[in-house]
Amino acid sequence: MSKFSVKKPLTVFVGVVLVLILGFVSFTSMTTDLLPAMELPYVAIMTTSVGDSPEKIEKSVTRPLERQLATTSGIKELQSISSENVSMIIMEFYEGTDMNSTVIDISSKIDLANLDDKVPNPTIMQINPSMMPILVAAIDMDDKDIGEVSTLASDEIIPAIERIDGVASVTTTGLIKDSISISLNQDKIDELNTTILSKIDATLATTKSQLDQGEKQLDEAKKQLRIEEANQSGKLISGELQLSNMTGLLQLGTTGIETSIKAIDSTITDLENQIKAAQEASQDTTALLVALQTVKDSKDALVKQQEALSNQLSELQQQSTQLTTGKEMMSKQLAEAYQQIETGQAQIIQGKIAFDTASKSAYQAAGLTSALSKTSINQILTAQNMSMPAGYVDVDNVATLVKVGDEFKTVDEIKNLVLVEQEGIETITLGSVADIQEVNNIGENYAKINGNDGLLFTVQKQSTSSTSEVSDLIQAQVKELQEQYSGLHITSLNDQGTYIGIVIDSVLNNLLTGGSLAAVILYFFLKNIKTTIITAFSIPISLLFALVAMYFSGV
Repeated sequence: MSKFSVKKPLTVFVGVVLVLILGFVSFTSMTTDLLPAMELPYVAIMTTSVGDSPEKIEKSVTRPLERQLATTSGIKELQSISSENVSMIIMEFYEGTDMNSTVIDISSKIDLANLDDKVPNPTIMQINPSMMPILVAAIDMDDKDIGEVSTLASDEIIPAIERIDGVASVTTTGLIKDSISISLNQDKIDELNTTILSKIDATLATTKSQLDQGEKQLDEAKKQLRIEEANQSGKLISGELQLSNMTGLLQLGTTGIETSIKAIDSTITDLENQIKAAQEASQDTTALLVALQTVKDSKDALVKQQEALSNQLSELQQQSTQLTTGKEMMSKQLAEAYQQIETGQAQIIQGKIAFDTASKSAYQAAGLTSALSKTSINQILTAQNMSMPAGYVDVDNVATLVKVGDEFKTVDEIKNLVLVEQEGIETITLGSVADIQEVNNIGENYAKINGNDGLLFTVQKQSTSSTSEVSDLIQAQVKELQEQYSGLHITSLNDQGTYIGIVIDSVLNNLLTGGSLAAVILYFFLKNIKTTIITAFSIPISLLFALVAMYFSGV
């Protein structure tokens, strides 16, 4: 290497210049963090169940999850904490465990835990240094109470910090939040119960009268249907007898005519034979011919009568077919009518049974205590206090956003919310059965910063952003906000950017001091300024080369 450097000085010079340029680019472009990117073998599973006690959380959430998660491969230790509304399970794994596949395995095991439907899906969190906030700060303001500070923080300060490039989220502690308190008033409910129960007897009597009237109408309809059935059956039987008699007479007439035609045919044959014999004997056949014509005319008349009787018989057969069809249709209609009446009677019977059962429990069911429970009121409030987008409507090439539902804007709207609306009963609103007032959480949190009421906030950065750069941007924004609002103080309690700056300054100072001392010691021993200069320059160049290697390898 030394021979190559001596023989190729220009190449070495170009290489040194390249290292200097790339080293400068690497040093100015590398992101800085207080802690390195590490994949710790820890996973936390957090589950919320609002309104549940620690005992219920332990029984219905923590234990089912523990039974499933305990079978996860590579697990070293499992700890759980059950508190009010929250279950927290922390899992530790052996070093070298693939945490990405482990998280997928944990997710599938959570699905097998069969938690209650009301329990939201658990949140899985991998514990690593990036979860630490880069900044913890306090906000206070001269001559302002905590309510005014909270309003300014939520409306101006926090949104301004959230807009900074590289900031992922801002979490506040001690922020005053206004809310609506709804407390059911049992005295009001009891008073309304008395009014409602006084009207139950009249309502039940009306229902009983309607059931009896319906049963009476069905019995009368069934009676009329039987009378109509008897009348129609008599008419059908009379018609059938008439058709049968007429058919018999026509058939007898047809048979007689057929017999007469056969006799006439025989007579015609005899007369034709006689005429033929007379003609052979040269006798007079005039009388025989007249007689033959007379007989033929009689036959023609009989044939016409036979055709007329056949037509009448065919018509009677058609009438008989129609009569049979009508009889079948009438039977079907009567059966359907009877079926409808029987169905109605069965419904009346079921109605009476239901009425008897309902009348016994009417006083219990009529009470408002069961109807106005916390669950039912919560469901009504959730359904009414809803607003969601439903698309756009284009009018004259102008798109207008359409929303479905409407959120509550005033306390009066909540008081006027209708809970029960029935005929004969005064409309019951939420304000008539509950005490409603505006409250806040001032008593839940307390913070003093230099004698002023205040609050805290923490900042999480985006994983790809530089901690020191984001910290500098935040401090610049804080300075601008303090200049904009007189008396505002934003005090940094823990800033990773400050620590990073201290560490970098310390490293650079140590490098300069160490390099200078190394050069002085070399010159003291070697007594050669050229060798000392070469050695002194080689130290920062080698460090820059290390930075180039770190930068292009993604460190």
